[in-house]
Parts: sequence; structure tokens; C-alpha cells
Amino acid sequence: MGLLIGTQLYGWGQRFALDNKSLPDHYEHVLSAIAEMGMQTAEECIPASDADFPRRWADLLRFYGLQPSSLYCGGAFHEEALAAGTIAALLPLAEAMAEAGFTSLSLNPDPIGREKTDAELAVQAEKLQELGEALVSLGISLGLHNHTPEMLGGGREFHHNLRDTDPALVGLNMDVDWCRRGGGDPYALYEQYKDRIVSLHVRQSRGGIWLEEFSEGDLDYRPLLADLVARGFTGPVLLEIAVEEETVFTRDVFEDHRRSVEYLRSLVG
Repeated sequence: MGLLIGTQLYGWGQRFALDNKSLPDHYEHVLSAIAEMGMQTAEECIPASDADFPRRWADLLRFYGLQPSSLYCGGAFHEEALAAGTIAALLPLAEAMAEAGFTSLSLNPDPIGREKTDAELAVQAEKLQELGEALVSLGISLGLHNHTPEMLGGGREFHHNLRDTDPALVGLNMDVDWCRRGGGDPYALYEQYKDRIVSLHVRQSRGGIWLEEFSEGDLDYRPLLADLVARGFTGPVLLEIAVEEETVFTRDVFEDHRRSVEYLRSLVG
């Protein structure tokens, strides 16, 4: 079994929004195209208040020949009461995910507009471990996602989340580009935590500006992907082609993803 290749739908939503369209109104068109491109899965953001979403999303994926793999969410974990509320909201969703055939949850602990204190990070690690234990009992792997806030101060929060939790319960949904943007060395971080990677988000930039497609650019993904393949990694590698104000567009979102998956497959053989 090789790598599971798919897409995170955040970037799709951005592109549709630029045309004043709502991505959920076009799920069928998008998922049909994703399957035609040869991708195998699609990761959507899970609505915390909709416990039936995992089943509906799994049914939709399977209808187009795609497989349920991972869903994405956020949540507050740095205070006891907030974390208790987050976990209480996520557990019914996790049970629904397990029943629907999903195997991992990508989760980004909510940023709070400043660096979290040592006490807040201690609470966060404890509660992430608690959630991870509950998820593992359901057959779901927890993969922590990262953006810039976690990478500040030499990756203080990023490392704390992983250092103070059990690798068997809390894994990593590594976003290679956000590691770089936040000031970290993505290659060193990969080497340090590669045994904890549950899934990977990939995008590309050139001169620090996000590209409309995944192709050659600032980051060389070859060594990371080659190592994953060599180690028999089967978790999802997800194209997350987010865009920003400076991104230059020359094609539509469908052609950009078609070219992107072709390039990604060229890297993993």
C-alpha cells in the first residue's frame, strides 16, 4: 500500500470565495473532479456543532470513489474549563468519525493572540493527552496541526505540545510550509518528529509567496516524501494550496490542483 494522496479543502474554499461562491454548494463538482484527478481522499473542516457531519461527509466521499481518512478542527485547550468544553464537543464527533471509517483527526489548538504561558501550555498538553487517549480508544489518531503562533520563540508551543505528551496518544499533522513560515527548520523538525507524523499538509511558495499550484519552489519536498515512502508511511499526504493576497493566478482552481497532484505523484513515484 502506498501513500494516500488527497487534498485539504481550505484552499478550495478560498478560491471559490474569490468568485463569491460557497464551496459546500459545489461539493459534488469538486469531489468528482478530485477523484478524476487520481486523488484518493479529501479533508474538510469539521463543524463542532454537527455530530452527523462525519457520516454525511463519508457517504459523499464514497459516492465519488474517495475514502474517509481525516477531518480537521480547532479548539481551545489552554484553560481547564475551555478544554473540557472542547473535549465534550469533540467526543461525539469522534465517535461518529470512527463509525464512518475515518482514522485521524487533524487538530490545531486555538491561538490566543499572544504566546501562551508555561501554565497554559501545561494545561494544554494535559488536555491534548486526554483527548488523544479517548480518540485512540475509538481507533482514531490525533495529529496536531501547526501555524505560525506555535512556531514563535523557537517553536516553544510546537515542541511543548509534543514533548509533554505521549507519542502513542498525540501525533503530528505536519504542515511543512507553516513550519518554515513560523521560523522553524522543517527538515530538522521532520527528523525530530517523523515517527509521530499522522498526516502531512503540503503547499509551495516562491520568494516567500504562496503559489497557485504545488510545484518547484522554496521548499524541496523530495527528501521528506522519499523518507516517508521508504518507511512505509501510508497516512494521507494532503495538498493544501492556500492562497494569499500576493498569489498570482493564471489558471482555475481545478487545473491548479490537476497540475499539483501530477507533480506530487512525480515526487513519490
